[in-house]
Amino acid sequence: MLKKFNEKMDTLIGNSKKGGADAYGFMNYLTGKEMNPYIQVVKVKPTKKKPLSFERLNMVIMTIIQYFESEIEASKNQSDQKTQTDALQKWIKTITGHQNLSVNTQFESMLNIYLVLNTLTTLKTTIFLAMVNFLTKHN
Repeated sequence: MLKKFNEKMDTLIGNSKKGGADAYGFMNYLTGKEMNPYIQVVKVKPTKKKPLSFERLNMVIMTIIQYFESEIEASKNQSDQKTQTDALQKWIKTITGHQNLSVNTQFESMLNIYLVLNTLTTLKTTIFLAMVNFLTKHN
C-alpha cells in the first residue's frame, strides 16, 4: 500500500518523468474515496508518533487553494474557476465529513482558508457560503 501511495505522490508532485506538479490531481486524490479512510484517522493536533495533523494538512491545502486563486486571477477563465471551485468544495466536504473533528475545529479550518484568500475571487465566496451554511446547520 505504501509503495502504491508513494508512486501516486511522485506522479502528482512532479517527481515522475512527465513534468510539473498536478495540484488538481493532488486535491482529487486527497479528497477521494481511496484516501478517505486515512484522512478520517488523522488527529487534530500532532503528536510525537504522528506528526501529521489535520491542522498541518489544512495548512498544506491552504497553499494549494491560494495557488488556485492566483490561477483564477491570472486567467479569468470561467472553466478554470469551476475546476478550482470544485476542488475547494471537495475539501470543504472532507472537513465537514471528518469524524474526529469537533464542530469548532471544522469551522476553524474553513475560517483559516477564508482568511488567506483575497477578497475578489469566487473561492472566497464559496468558502464564505460554506461557512454560513455550516453555522446555520450547527446553530
